[in-house]
Amino acid sequence: SLAIDNPEEALSVIQSVVLAQSQLGISNAYLSSMGTASEITSGTAESIRLAKMALDSSVGLDLPTPGHYVTRGIIHAFFDEFELALSDFERAIQINPDLASTYHARAKTHANRGDFQLALADLASAIQLDPLDSQFFVDRGVLYHLLGDPGLSNADFTAANRLGWGGSLTNSEGQVYARYRDTSYFSTYQIPE
Repeated sequence: SLAIDNPEEALSVIQSVVLAQSQLGISNAYLSSMGTASEITSGTAESIRLAKMALDSSVGLDLPTPGHYVTRGIIHAFFDEFELALSDFERAIQINPDLASTYHARAKTHANRGDFQLALADLASAIQLDPLDSQFFVDRGVLYHLLGDPGLSNADFTAANRLGWGGSLTNSEGQVYARYRDTSYFSTYQIPE
């Protein structure tokens, strides 16, 4: 995975990848090598802005992919630019409406904005497209918990565990883990492959 901690290096790497992708028509190949957006966003705000600039320039090329838009949307969301993020996710969906990871990223942005019903709808779409991804069930379970519905929350955590997640909403004393107590849980994103 790639952590952006040097602005010049980050810009160089992303520009090279974007150029190669545009020239070769490689669809999303670089995204899986970049790791999670939380790793990308572990760099300085300036390095992330430089990465976003590189993605902005890549979108102007002839072969923008959903991955370009999703990655840029995730970076917008990192900076709380939710409308820009949602716009990029919508563009990605227009290009390919069958990528569950795009709906997942958009759901997390809706959750960060407090739009839980829109987030639930996007997670339902993600689950319909990829019913074997346990993280979608975990995130929906957290939303149901935040909405005060322990039955649906527990059902989703049970489904996630059946798919191999192996986690829990609560500790051994039955207390909800801090990471699930509010929408800050949704501030990390997974880069789609």
